[in-house]
Amino acid sequence: MADLSSHDGPEVFREDVIAKACQDVRKMLMEQYYASWDTAQRYEPATDAMGQPVLRPKLWYLYSDEATVVWNGHPYSKNDINTLLAQMPITKHSISCLDVQPVQDAHHAMVSIHGTCLYGDTVQRSFHQQFITETDGEGQMRLLHDCFRWLCEDEAR
Repeated sequence: MADLSSHDGPEVFREDVIAKACQDVRKMLMEQYYASWDTAQRYEPATDAMGQPVLRPKLWYLYSDEATVVWNGHPYSKNDINTLLAQMPITKHSISCLDVQPVQDAHHAMVSIHGTCLYGDTVQRSFHQQFITETDGEGQMRLLHDCFRWLCEDEAR
């Protein structure tokens, strides 16, 4: 994610830099986050702290170590994402609105998303999701906060 501040004096958010940062956040969410939910291949081989082989959710790598996830009012930590994924059928997300705004400083953004999600082939629900993202000094973007909420249930199309 690009540095959102101008280097000419006080921290001022420049439109061209904000536009690039927004594109970076959108790309990460669409190509990594939602793509990981919407595939049967949600896990990949890894090793745990003791060097033992484990299957880790692909989503796990997108979250910071301090991340909080609130899914329909239920809190999860980064390490609980496996539990959440195991409870969910294959999904298909369709995003109708995605808004990214810089917050706090040049390395944080708030993302607000609205869309629909098809669970399995039977239940379609509208949802709202908010993220707070952070970009470190090496340009690696991570999710600090993820809050997902169903809005209503629609007939599957």
